[in-house]
Amino acid sequence: VTIPDSVTTIGDGAFAESGLTEVVVPYVRNMGAGVFESCTALTAVTLEQDVDEIPERTFNGCSDLSTIRFADGGDLETIGANAFSMTALTSISLPEGVTQIDGTAFEDCAKLETVSLPASIRNVGDMSFDGCTSLRSFAVSDDSTAYSAVDGILYSKDLATLVRFPEASERTEFSIPEGTVTISSG
Repeated sequence: VTIPDSVTTIGDGAFAESGLTEVVVPYVRNMGAGVFESCTALTAVTLEQDVDEIPERTFNGCSDLSTIRFADGGDLETIGANAFSMTALTSISLPEGVTQIDGTAFEDCAKLETVSLPASIRNVGDMSFDGCTSLRSFAVSDDSTAYSAVDGILYSKDLATLVRFPEASERTEFSIPEGTVTISSG
């Protein structure tokens, strides 16, 4: 389904549990919670420029969702709680402009292997990647002032906080860097 340019608001659960297979969201400024929740046949989503937030549970339980395309230079800033939980994404590269990933945003994405975060990222909520049993590595733009990745492990920029150790890391040994004082809840 392609949502026409005239639609600026989509209410809570509007397409939840439907048989949609592909969605293009162009100029929607306001999406409610769970808009496409549990659309198990949904495989691909394109989010255009005016989408500034992916609210909680938007694609939660879309178990075949493996492709997400973001507009270059778009307005996306926030990924809500459980927004992509239990999807089939294997990698995610968030576009520049995203500042916030709420807790549990990608929870239980068992096929997710790699995560790439932009320079604009300011907050990664607790347990954002909990249950991502295939997650091997994080990458963070060198220009980020809030986060960094060292050997695929997500840290605060100053390395004082270990934010997330990938669940499927191939490392058999690991030493916490000198200066790290906090290990986050993930």
